[in-house]
Amino acid sequence: MEFNVNECVKVKLTRTGLDEMERQHAQLKKEFPKMEEFKRPEVDDNGYSRFQLHDLMGRFGYMLTLGSEPPFETEIIIENKQQNTKK
Repeated sequence: MEFNVNECVKVKLTRTGLDEMERQHAQLKKEFPKMEEFKRPEVDDNGYSRFQLHDLMGRFGYMLTLGSEPPFETEIIIENKQQNTKK
């Protein structure tokens, strides 16, 4: 199976992940004060949020170490290309 890092995956963010997203936003807002306020990512009916894989890795990759509090639950849904074109 081929999967491009620009394609989307779905994860269930944990409190740790949401806190990290808010921290990153606050840090960026210091540089760009006119930015909008932080908004939580949209969540589907099953509690999953959608990210391009490269964005997910860029935001949380450093946090994915043995023994750390994960930013999202370990089950990841890999969307197929047909699902991506329906959105």
